[in-house]
Amino acid sequence: MWYVLDATPEAKLYIGLKQIENKEQLRQVIKEGKLENHLNEIDVSKGDFFFIPSGTVHAIGGGLMLVEIQQNSNTTYRLYDWNRVDDAGNSRELHLENGIKATNLNLNIKGNQVLLQKKTTEYKQEILCASEYFITNKINLKGTIPVQNENFVLLTCIKNEGEIIYGDNKSETIKLGESVMLPANLKNVKLKGNMNLLKMYIPENLDKHMSKLKEEGFNKK
Repeated sequence: MWYVLDATPEAKLYIGLKQIENKEQLRQVIKEGKLENHLNEIDVSKGDFFFIPSGTVHAIGGGLMLVEIQQNSNTTYRLYDWNRVDDAGNSRELHLENGIKATNLNLNIKGNQVLLQKKTTEYKQEILCASEYFITNKINLKGTIPVQNENFVLLTCIKNEGEIIYGDNKSETIKLGESVMLPANLKNVKLKGNMNLLKMYIPENLDKHMSKLKEEGFNKK
């Protein structure tokens, strides 16, 4: 998943392929050096977000600062590298056959779709992404909010700064651009301040967790 922190007026993301009917055509397009013509361009602005399923061809254009949230995986198949070379004139390795095999040609872009939300006088929460691999919750905070952490939780501050209060009234400051991991055994956790954060965690069971959120007052936007 990508969440755009800042973007210049001409900034673009590339998510999915267009006008590619099958993998033989994809192989031929790559061979001819024309893959760039078939990348699906998306104009983006600050605050945009996109969920990118495994197998989706994707790339980040210039003029962007974003948060990238992903399943724990070190596998990247590179189909194209914008004809870039290093100082010695060498290009990076491509992984054409594995990449083509793994590519999903279905163009189904899920962007800027808030799944559930909850509002109080102190905060607004929005579920931006929910999958078996991770959930992303955007929190706009003006006060205090408890943090439930059945598993570990990742926090990234995307506006202003605030406090993480835990245990026996201990605290740590979280500032704009910083990310913090909350261990699963950390108790009595609260966030306090005037700030916006992304809260990321892995659900034990996605369907049960989404039902639990609805019981806690989350509803469709």
